[in-house]
Amino acid sequence: MIVELKHEDGSVKQEQLDLVFEMIKLEFLNPLNMMSQLTQDKFFLFVNDTYQQGEANHIQETKLKADKLTRKLEQRGWSVYVGIGSTGSSISELHHIYYEAWIALTLAKKFEKNKRIAFIGDYLLEEILLSANKKCCEAYLDKTVNKIKTIDEDDVLFNTVKVWCESGFRKNETSKKLKYSSKYFRLPLKTYRRCFWCMCRQVQRDIKAVFRYIDRRCI
Repeated sequence: MIVELKHEDGSVKQEQLDLVFEMIKLEFLNPLNMMSQLTQDKFFLFVNDTYQQGEANHIQETKLKADKLTRKLEQRGWSVYVGIGSTGSSISELHHIYYEAWIALTLAKKFEKNKRIAFIGDYLLEEILLSANKKCCEAYLDKTVNKIKTIDEDDVLFNTVKVWCESGFRKNETSKKLKYSSKYFRLPLKTYRRCFWCMCRQVQRDIKAVFRYIDRRCI
């Protein structure tokens, strides 16, 4: 687990950091836990599953304690982000657990700014994509998604599909936002579907390929 902090005052004294260190230790009170201060604003904690309660229960308990810790620190003027990795059974797995906690923390801060506690289990697909070859990813994006960027955002069809997606793919709600009848809405939607159909089929094939790859790795 990684705890990242930022104080509302900006500058932080060592006494404040020492207090944070003690607060984390008290919240996760266990002599078998391993803890260290990575930088001035980051702490790493390996939470030992002393009672062998199983992965799901252990993760849930860690989240609850992290939530309590976050609330206490926020009362003292700290902004807190917590990243939680998966469980491990040996010291040799610490590096991977740390990496997962860091990925969860980074993704939550980037895509879910109001989320204070992030678990890697909620970002498995993102983790897979991050581990993919960069050149292959760029080639795929150039072949598919980047084509969308060439479309003028003022284009009527583009705006129609955009509002349709934002409306949860509900035709009536989309029609209300665009201020025209649902009968007229069907015309641009059908036209634009043709533009995206090839790309959608390719994405669908790629997703299936990802899961086939996961199945093979898990056998």
